[in-house]
Amino acid sequence: MAGKKSDVTVARFLSFQIDASRKTQREIASEIGYPNANVITMFKQGLTKVPIPVAPKVAVAIGVDPGFFLRMVLDEYMPDLLAEIEKHVGGLCSKNELAIVRVIRTATKDKDPELPKPAEKPLLSWAREHLI
Repeated sequence: MAGKKSDVTVARFLSFQIDASRKTQREIASEIGYPNANVITMFKQGLTKVPIPVAPKVAVAIGVDPGFFLRMVLDEYMPDLLAEIEKHVGGLCSKNELAIVRVIRTATKDKDPELPKPAEKPLLSWAREHLI
């Protein structure tokens, strides 16, 4: 079984992000297709799980990356499924991570090269210096 990677729960994250947004819970509920704000309160309190298909809509409504939030939801609610997806398909990427992957795919002309072990350390150093 996969382990949760963060101490921040989906409910706590949502509560913080919604409270920090300039939108009312009613506006968010409307944007994601719910008729009233009660469900948003239940999401924030952890009484109701955010449905997987709704997670990207929630992310857009509160101004966070949909890939990041979907990964958080899967990690908390269905860690075994997330582990299998990451094992066989690869990790779910945020839009920023996906931009880096696209650069690599362009540079390699989509040839799916293996990262040679000697290249790993210098590439990691470069990324830490230039991307953080």
